[in-house]
Amino acid sequence: KDKGLLYLVEVGGKFKWSKYKGENFYGKYVGEIENGSPNGFGVMNNIHGDKYEGFYKDGLSNGKGIYTWSNGSKYEGEFKNGKKNGNGKLIWGKGNQEGNMYDGEWENDKRNGYGKFISYKWGTKYEGQWKDNKRHGQGIFTTPLGQIYKGEFKEDIPWNIKEYYNGNVVIKFINGKIQE
Repeated sequence: KDKGLLYLVEVGGKFKWSKYKGENFYGKYVGEIENGSPNGFGVMNNIHGDKYEGFYKDGLSNGKGIYTWSNGSKYEGEFKNGKKNGNGKLIWGKGNQEGNMYDGEWENDKRNGYGKFISYKWGTKYEGQWKDNKRHGQGIFTTPLGQIYKGEFKEDIPWNIKEYYNGNVVIKFINGKIQE
């Protein structure tokens, strides 16, 4: 593999790698190159201030890497075909999710599988199954007031859940509805 410099440019609404910067320049890559694309280890910086450092296959992030956004958000983990895929940890930077953290399984850029989400701003924590960025399946959600929701979530809704407070069951959810 050769090492060198490539530019990510937009041509006809699509991105492609080029040896020339051009006027529709989007990003700059330095690293291993094969067949005119990033292949192997490299670093890419885009015009928005984002940076990816890791492995590439056929011009896309693939394998282990670290993606850092200009707002301070940072994902460290596995990629496949340019998307978060496999195990990884995301810590959100500036914005409404600032300081939140998800550590777990990803598929196609979304939280899918088992993972832990902590909101430091709100003091909440969820550990369990995810589907398409939503709590879905078995999990435990805790609040800073000591409430614990344990059981099955369905598309972020407490589905078949028992809410515990001071060790006692205070509310039950059956099929998404509160039971007295």
